[in-house]
Amino acid sequence: MKRLPSKKEPIDAIITFLKQVPSYEESVQKHSIKKDTCLLKQDSQKQTVFVVLDGYLAVEVHKQDENTQITTFVTPFDFVGIRSFAQSVHYDEQKKIKISALTNAEILVIDKEFLLTALSMHPTLTDLLLGIVAEIFQRHYAIMDIVAKKPTERLKNALLFLGREMGTYQDEEIILPDFLSQALLAKFCRTSQANVSKEFKILLEEQFIKNSKKPIILKNTP
Repeated sequence: MKRLPSKKEPIDAIITFLKQVPSYEESVQKHSIKKDTCLLKQDSQKQTVFVVLDGYLAVEVHKQDENTQITTFVTPFDFVGIRSFAQSVHYDEQKKIKISALTNAEILVIDKEFLLTALSMHPTLTDLLLGIVAEIFQRHYAIMDIVAKKPTERLKNALLFLGREMGTYQDEEIILPDFLSQALLAKFCRTSQANVSKEFKILLEEQFIKNSKKPIILKNTP
């Protein structure tokens, strides 16, 4: 399994430039977030975006009479809130979206208009932002592909995806973060925890994973 290219370099380049803009201090705030904090309840269009400097978050969607789903995990050097770039955003009143901190985290909250105005003065960094947005969409489509698979294939593909996104590589193993429990995986795979537990037993027998408890360890295959 190959590691994804680092997201740190383009984010660092953008932040370094923004710090040189005179209104930076007024338009950008750094916040420390405690684990289990609900960072955002998105009921209306927002005027800010934020960048995760450290820590992990989960974007959760809840509809009435349905189980809560995790639509994506947010990892260090991810942008969150790109929907605010649109001129108008439609929100499903029956769908509630929240972003929860799975670990302690640090974020930069950036005024949307400040960001777009500042980057318009630096075409190269605008291209970097477009690349970041494109990567977010690629990840979204990868997740939708996982969800579209048969229930018996979802967990295995989800673990492969999360291994690439947030795994720690150690010799022939990929160690997933401690917060990735079977309960969270069930929400991400749109299935029950009982089904996840059953699939874990199969993946153990296939030696695809080395354990069923936290931290989950995958085999690092080419």
